[in-house]
Amino acid sequence: KKEWIMQAGRNILLKLLPVLDTLMLAQKHIEDKGIAISIDQFLNVLQEEGVTRIKTIGEKFDPNLMEAIGTMTGKEGQVIEETRAGFSLYDSVLRSAQVIVGK
Repeated sequence: KKEWIMQAGRNILLKLLPVLDTLMLAQKHIEDKGIAISIDQFLNVLQEEGVTRIKTIGEKFDPNLMEAIGTMTGKEGQVIEETRAGFSLYDSVLRSAQVIVGK
């Protein structure tokens, strides 16, 4: 029963992450205080539920946590840019981060 509940929660979280992606993309294009507050609230609620954002920028590329979708000039194997945030749920990857890696 516990496993079923965990899977149901995981599925709901996976459905909500695209909404957060849209807010984060909007924030990149429109520096709006309201959007920033909404993103912070969203991230706080996720954190309360055991979801944490995977650190990427400046980190060494880790294929267990990240998906490389491209490369660009930069330090070999280091994440240069994040194109989609990744998240973990407790100790497992909920969604891999999509990143650009230095070559």
